[in-house]
Formats: sequence, structure tokens, C-alpha cells
Amino acid sequence: MVLPVLAALVLSGVHLFSHEIEEHVHRYRGHVVSLSAGLFLTYLLLELFPRIALDGSVLWGRSVFAFLLLGFTAYHLLEKHAYQHHARTKQQFRELTQLHAAGFALDGFIIGVFLVLFFIGQPGGVQIAAFIPLLLHSLSASLTLQHLQTRFKQPETRLLALTPLAGALAATAVPLPQATFYAVLAFLTGVLLYVTIRHALPQGRDGHKALFVAGVAAGYLFLEFARLPF
Repeated sequence: MVLPVLAALVLSGVHLFSHEIEEHVHRYRGHVVSLSAGLFLTYLLLELFPRIALDGSVLWGRSVFAFLLLGFTAYHLLEKHAYQHHARTKQQFRELTQLHAAGFALDGFIIGVFLVLFFIGQPGGVQIAAFIPLLLHSLSASLTLQHLQTRFKQPETRLLALTPLAGALAATAVPLPQATFYAVLAFLTGVLLYVTIRHALPQGRDGHKALFVAGVAAGYLFLEFARLPF
């Protein structure tokens, strides 16, 4: 259990020093976001979705996908509320930045939980293959949140950096019953799918198509490598 906690600690370190990292790589933020978006979307569709479909459906049947839809819908409604609740643009963006920070925290917590679940019984090469996409995704999420907080003059919340570590410690200390685990996993996967499509994927003219495709290809290769028998 020590190794996944250490891996989560590395991700927390990336979040903690995101301001310093952003100062050095701000010119390449679009490159990092495009590459990591391709990697993480591939992970969602080729790892989490099949796991929910194959393992979760054994316990819940087709109903497990209702939890996924519920997560996607709930987050959309929260964001829509932030757009429509206030008439002033500054207040809208303030709430949206805060909502993005909440999604960032949830994302980090889920990744911390996943590290514990995935690392158990896996050889070192497989663990590295899974960790690299998560590391790039965490870096991209940190840079995006840092950019939004700077743009809209929102205070930095360094405590958010602890969410991957908190997720890993929680998964170690409080294992969920199997049926509850897959219901929660499906719900949170729906949230992550919305966050990835709505915020992680570069919009409009932003981003780099070649790097996104490279991220998808690299993500596929990482996952195929992780499934090889050792």
C-alpha cells in the first residue's frame, strides 16, 4: 500500500507547485493540455468504461450506467446554475472558477483512489504505464486551474493539492463494499467525462490536433502495455 500513496504524493506535489511550473511552461500550456486530454480521454473510454460495463454490470446490471448518467447530469446542472444564477458576468466567472476548482478536487481524489485500487498486485512496469497518463492529466488540470485563478483574480487554494493524497489514504483506510464501489465509480466517471469534454479538451482555435492524436495513441499503447502478461 506504500507505493500508491507515494505516487499520490507525487501528484499532490505537482498540484502544490503548479504556480511555479506554470511560470516556466505557460507558452506550452496548450501543448500539455492537448496531449493530456488525448491520454485521459483514452483512459476513460478504454479502461474505466469497460471496467464499469464488465464488472459493475455483474452486480448492478444495466442500472450501473444510470449512475454514470447521473454523475454527468448532476455536474452539468451545477455548471448551468453558475451561468444562469447571476446576471453579472464577473460573478458568473467567479462561480465557474470555483466550480472548476471543485471538479479539480474531485478529479484529484478519484485519481488517488484509483492508484490504490490499480496498483494492488500489479508489477512495476504496469504501474508506471498507468501512472504516466495520470501524471500528465494532473499537470494539465493544475495548469488550467492556475490559469483560471490568475485570469479571474481568484485566490489560490493550496489545500486542493492534497486531494490525490487524501484519495489514496481514504481508499487504503475505508474500502467500499463491491456494489457500492461500482456505483460510486460509475457516478464519478460520469462527472469526469463531463469535465474532460467540457473543460479538458481545448476549445475553438486552442490546442494542437497532432498532440491530441498523439495523446490518444500513447494512451492506447500505455493501456495495452498494462494488459500484457509479465
